[in-house]
Amino acid sequence: MEILQKATTCIVYTGGTTGPPKAIPISHANIVASVFLFMEPFRHDPKLEFRTVAHVPTTHLSGIQGYITLQTHVGGTVFWMTRFDLPQLVAHGKRYSATMLLSPPPLWLAIAKAPFVTDQLSTMVVGFSSAAPMGAEVQNAAQRKLGGGQLGQVWEMSEASGPMTVLPLNERGESGSLAVLVANSEMRIVDEEGKDVTPGVTGEAWVRGPCQSVG
Repeated sequence: MEILQKATTCIVYTGGTTGPPKAIPISHANIVASVFLFMEPFRHDPKLEFRTVAHVPTTHLSGIQGYITLQTHVGGTVFWMTRFDLPQLVAHGKRYSATMLLSPPPLWLAIAKAPFVTDQLSTMVVGFSSAAPMGAEVQNAAQRKLGGGQLGQVWEMSEASGPMTVLPLNERGESGSLAVLVANSEMRIVDEEGKDVTPGVTGEAWVRGPCQSVG
């Protein structure tokens, strides 16, 4: 069992935010831990049904977790698009009564600005923005397109096999914050010498927990 936990279940590619894209091996234990920790803030609502429209490539972690492992765990439904098209995405959202959507900030910005996006996403319960920071203004504008749904940011890295922060379902994402650290994980913000910074000072985030990749 220990060997299986450490065995590579998939290889995902980073987005190349800080350099050339890298191949990251993700273990079985990483996947299981990430799914359980990601879902922890939503367990108080057993009636929540997950339905989503797949539009992010499954060569990236967001696609694997958002459409395959997470949806399998919760018994969700995934409607697959043959190619990305924003008008079709929101049309499918209305047609299939989507309740969940995970996308990078540029898509949420497009949704916020598109005049043709009106009530198509009114069945949304929760939206997630990942891969890059999103300002509070964009977050609030996009959240208004979700009816009463919540739009929260998640801090996600391929090396962490999933989100390290998640906004609880009973809270509103309005400040541009990266939300709350997932359970069973630790984070430090450090300076160039590896020392903890004081509140309000810029630093580098170090994290550890069961989700960190094996290589």
